[in-house]
Amino acid sequence: MIPRDNFHLLTGEDNLVTYDSSPGKTRYFCATCFNPIWHEKADQPELITLRLGSLDQVDDTNFDNIERKHTNLESQPAWLGD
Repeated sequence: MIPRDNFHLLTGEDNLVTYDSSPGKTRYFCATCFNPIWHEKADQPELITLRLGSLDQVDDTNFDNIERKHTNLESQPAWLGD
């Protein structure tokens, strides 16, 4: 999650599609490839959740202090382990 004020879309705004996936949660994704880019929540208007895989490049950024989360653990295959 990053502060909304720190996010600036440089290009591609005309190719964005939004979807309200649940009450108060809007997802933004590419209309061409359907990859998710970010989502925002009405109860956290100062933040967005940016998908790091959507970035073309990251310069001089230290990700060591970013909280890491495992998601969808209830459906992970048994062979993957903990």
